[in-house]
Amino acid sequence: MGPLTLALLGLLLPLFSAGCSGDPPETDASRYQRVLSDPAMPASAALAICEDLSSASARGDCGLVVAYRAAVADPAGAAEGALCEQVEAGTWRQECYFQTAEALARKGDREAAAALCLSAGPFRDDCGQHLWQTQVHTLLQGAGSSGFARAMPRAREIYGSWDPLLGEQTDFRDRFWRRFYHDGFSADRPPFSLAPCDGLDAADRTRCEQHGLDLYLSRVRQIVGRGLCSGAALARPEVAAADDPRITGAVDAERSRMCP
Repeated sequence: MGPLTLALLGLLLPLFSAGCSGDPPETDASRYQRVLSDPAMPASAALAICEDLSSASARGDCGLVVAYRAAVADPAGAAEGALCEQVEAGTWRQECYFQTAEALARKGDREAAAALCLSAGPFRDDCGQHLWQTQVHTLLQGAGSSGFARAMPRAREIYGSWDPLLGEQTDFRDRFWRRFYHDGFSADRPPFSLAPCDGLDAADRTRCEQHGLDLYLSRVRQIVGRGLCSGAALARPEVAAADDPRITGAVDAERSRMCP
């Protein structure tokens, strides 16, 4: 047997032995699948596997799954966000705080949920909204804007319960009332009217008019666009509105802005 043959055997034998040794080596995909398929795996062990994956996206997605699964199973254990701190930095970690906060809120731990939202980076404001939006949405269900006055006492209670937790560090104070009034006006059929604002206290009436007009003008831009310049486009039934100087004034201002 010549030296070249011996050299070739030296190269091939490790391949043959690897092929006969049993299970193939694990890949990122197989490790990830092992984590997904075993919900009973302790979070610490699962996160260790996630952290060993080769790409940031795989590590992030894997860690996010593990941390959220642990938060759903044991909300109290997830309250301080320690598992999220082990998730890949960036979007995945921020999304982990977001999802964990939602899980905690569903279990009634509002303080811990709000604290996690404040760690969610650019998702902070949206995360905060997810904690309270269902409470607000149910206030006007089936009533539309005609329910503003009736729902206002309860809306103030909800606002007061979340403001100490979110008011200083998120856009909660504006977003809450925008969501409340948009929910009501969005449920109405044309013609658009500000009449439901008239029975509210002065500060509430101002907010109601502002957010109602913002929603109406957004609808006009979407449906009519630059057709607003001709004026005739407002005859379309989808953007019909009551004869109200507050509405016509807002439309005139929008027309002046849009039409040179």
